[in-house]
Amino acid sequence: MNLVIGTESAKPTSARRAVRPLRQAVVRRRRPEITGRAYGNDTSRTSATALDRAVQPGTRMLPARKAGPMGPGARPVGPAGLVRRSMVSLVLALGCLQALAQPAASPSTQPGADPARPQGWLGVTLGNPTRPPAEVDATAPEGVPVAAVVADSPARRAGLRGRDRILAVNGKQVSSPSELMSAIKATPPSEWVSLSVRRGSRTMELRAFLEERPENPGGLRTLEGWIGVEAIDLPPDLREHFGAPRESGVMISHIAPGSPAEAGGLSLGDVVYEVNGEPIPSARALAMAVSGGGVENRLEIRAMRFGSEITFEPVVAVRPEKDPGTGKD
Repeated sequence: MNLVIGTESAKPTSARRAVRPLRQAVVRRRRPEITGRAYGNDTSRTSATALDRAVQPGTRMLPARKAGPMGPGARPVGPAGLVRRSMVSLVLALGCLQALAQPAASPSTQPGADPARPQGWLGVTLGNPTRPPAEVDATAPEGVPVAAVVADSPARRAGLRGRDRILAVNGKQVSSPSELMSAIKATPPSEWVSLSVRRGSRTMELRAFLEERPENPGGLRTLEGWIGVEAIDLPPDLREHFGAPRESGVMISHIAPGSPAEAGGLSLGDVVYEVNGEPIPSARALAMAVSGGGVENRLEIRAMRFGSEITFEPVVAVRPEKDPGTGKD
């Protein structure tokens, strides 16, 4: 049967049904498939009107593909969003630059410290505060004990000694090393300070002319006590044999000629078991008791000699660079 395409009015109904698939196939071959793409805020560069004209009946549309960098679920950013993000980045950058430009705080710039103001210096090393012996005065203020005095320092020239206890500075009571050091540092150099000091059972007032704190305190030399003796350890049985307590006692093995020990009456073979009320269990303990006894102080030494107890009170001297009796340092 012959079919004439273009004169649909002359076709029978069955002919029209046969031609319809052929027309759809021709449209598919002539019209390329149009896909939607995302470009910023627009879903296509082609306007809606042009797209409507391009899509003919029967044309199959593919789903729109997302732009690669934006990722799934991302939303396009408009001009206002870009401006906000730029402002936030600028503020963060300025904050980082300001933090880097600000110098770190040092101990000299901490609140309450004035780096331009020189600090006073006394020249002592301090021990831990302890309650004084009951026989001295149990109700007296504890004060701050002086462990040692620096050579050629304001404390030395003022007459401070090791084992002194500083009770007050310029009339203000001090009960800890930190309080004492704060009071001294708060006083400028080249000024006098009044020190309330207890030495044994006596309380006295001393005046010190402060100096500027040295740049290298580690190079200073403290005064060490010396009486010119050496000793050896004894076992408990020998201690008891010589009449000393079983827990303490050392035997004097050397006395330097012209030393405070010789002037005080100590002899070779004496068994020293107590210094200033503290037991002496070893030769090292005796050396430490003498070294920290305080220059110009008297030591109370208890010893045994041929079964008799004897008490000596040598005056502590400054330790020489070399022992005059042995040449030892």
